[in-house]
Amino acid sequence: MRTSTAQAGPAQDRDLADYTLRLGDDALVLSQRLCAWVTRAPTIEEDLALANIALDLLGHARTLLAHSGRLDGTGRSEDDLAYERTARAFRNSLLVELPNGTSR
Repeated sequence: MRTSTAQAGPAQDRDLADYTLRLGDDALVLSQRLCAWVTRAPTIEEDLALANIALDLLGHARTLLAHSGRLDGTGRSEDDLAYERTARAFRNSLLVELPNGTSR
């Protein structure tokens, strides 16, 4: 049986806020890194596809970060969580930070 967030206690809200923050940070970092590859694809269709995927990830990040800000009780907005934190405060997985390889 699933518990809705309205019935969840403060500890569950903090855990869910942390989880959504991590997912939001992953989506934000992946979106930014994917934007770096736009204009490097061999065809215009692939460039557009990369840009659209990056925009989708950015939308996911906005939703997740806004939800995390509501759950953690601090009242931080998605912009606060995306732009007002230090690099060490981000909770993304290290997998999204792996080098892309050499550019030619």
